Amino acid sequence: MDAMLYAMIEQMDGTLLRYSVELSAAGLIENPFTSLSVPTRLSLLSSGKNAWAQLEDSQTQCIDLCFASLGTAHFEEGLIMVGQKGSSNRNTRWDSANTVRVLSSQLLRDVGHLDNHRELWSEIHTQASILDFDTSVKINDLIALVTYSVQDSVGQVFCRVSIDVYLYKLSTGGSHSGASRPVLHVCDVPFKENH
Repeated sequence: MDAMLYAMIEQMDGTLLRYSVELSAAGLIENPFTSLSVPTRLSLLSSGKNAWAQLEDSQTQCIDLCFASLGTAHFEEGLIMVGQKGSSNRNTRWDSANTVRVLSSQLLRDVGHLDNHRELWSEIHTQASILDFDTSVKINDLIALVTYSVQDSVGQVFCRVSIDVYLYKLSTGGSHSGASRPVLHVCDVPFKENH
């Protein structure tokens, strides 16, 4: 009887050890509220790992960029966003964000039949140069654009730059109706040209 008990304890310790190693290797943390047994959790962890190893794309699409891009791209929640070059000669500025929903039924239906892929893209344009952006697609239908714009020049070397955050609704491209103010002024910064 004792031998059987020791064998069960040894087997449980081995399973727990394997689970701990697999959990750590996957970069996950333990859910302290789970009621699942350790062998079940190990099995689920292994099946998830195997599913990723067998992942194949079922359908691929090619979407043309119909505008001058800086190569800045962002993919989140089925949405691709690409920065569009502004009208200035500088290579580092972009003044609009172009978005396309890659997982939409319209895209999957229309992409092969359109002569001009520009129709697939939605453009959000601002009068300022865009420094950075972030989105909350599913929850808030929101894109926040961090921008800068030159307010005034002091001589030919220094100028004052305004840093602002524009809050837009992704579905319409207009100011976000849920924001009390569509533009949040962050600060004014003295700026030296070419630095």
